[in-house]
Amino acid sequence: MCQTYLMSTETTMPACTLLFVLAGCSSTPSPSRALAPTAEIYDPAADAWQRAGSPGSVGSFALTATLLSGGKVAVVGGNGQGHSAGAELYDAATGTWTRMEPLPAARHGHASVLLADGRLLVVGGFNGAYLEDCETLDPRTLRWSPAARLAIARDRHTATLLDDGRVLVAGGFTARGATASVELYDTKSGRWTPALSMTTPRAYHTATLLSNGKVLVAGGENGERPPPGDNLETAEIYDPQSGTWTGTGSLSMPHAYGQTASLLAGATDAKEDRVFVAGGEGNSTAGDAPALPTVEEYGSSRRTWRTLGPLASPRFFHTATVLPDGKLLVTGGYDRNGESSALSSAELFDPGTGKWIPAASMATARAHHAAVLLPDGKVLVIGGDH
Repeated sequence: MCQTYLMSTETTMPACTLLFVLAGCSSTPSPSRALAPTAEIYDPAADAWQRAGSPGSVGSFALTATLLSGGKVAVVGGNGQGHSAGAELYDAATGTWTRMEPLPAARHGHASVLLADGRLLVVGGFNGAYLEDCETLDPRTLRWSPAARLAIARDRHTATLLDDGRVLVAGGFTARGATASVELYDTKSGRWTPALSMTTPRAYHTATLLSNGKVLVAGGENGERPPPGDNLETAEIYDPQSGTWTGTGSLSMPHAYGQTASLLAGATDAKEDRVFVAGGEGNSTAGDAPALPTVEEYGSSRRTWRTLGPLASPRFFHTATVLPDGKLLVTGGYDRNGESSALSSAELFDPGTGKWIPAASMATARAHHAAVLLPDGKVLVIGGDH
């Protein structure tokens, strides 16, 4: 069958939209009923959802979604009925999906990060084997180009854009289990270089860029793939200037996988970074730990964690999106490890009051999905398993 892909003839790079991507990706129970990768949009002003079509060529879960310069969303890879090499572009202005040129290699469990020059970098992943393959998407031509390969093939790692334009890739699973290894991608040279390893091997962790340019890594697990493993409550901070890792306060309990980490401004002190780790699966030696309702806040000045009011619904593999008004929107996720356990519910956290309030539910229960804040302040949710 003849396949047509979208190519752009734009010759001028549009103004870059800065996107802070919070990654809390992790493993999942064996999907019982993978969704077709449908999409919905949440309107905070109306507290309402509307359907947003379907990106038909990508996998239903463990995909990535990234806002490109110009306001369109690139959705890449995933799993469901097999590993996907699909790539789709969502145009919020027209509400349409367009199939792009596929990735050279199918994958899920990869990381995607928007580079300072507007290109999309896709890193590693898994398709039956761990991948060292990396690709870049040119937003002008919408074509993929090979990038330098990772030194260590991995999935379930984090990729964080640093203030100097480099990309920090930390941890993840390898053929030997979780790794502490770290690599840095230099967009100027197009090369990966090894960096000082984390103090603890970890995968399914979160990585959050702080306002001082450092990166907070928290939780995860350091066992074999798939879980169970040794679940972690520890956290550490990477300093790009010194290239060193420093331990910081520990979470009150392990948030092993499926948790989210979100950076919110302080309610009373704009200089204080507040990182909220929500949900996830906790401590288990049998792989059957229940979903956590626990929410913990890291304060950058005190360098410790404190427990906040819990989620209304315990969940893992949900999404958490910071809205323009500073509230945090949490959607979907699994409420337990097992079949048919995805949620359609959503809730909002107000950092000013410290309270969770219910939000309108999605039309479709979904977990292990992706969410992107659109330029108009609405939230696009894509894919998932139920």
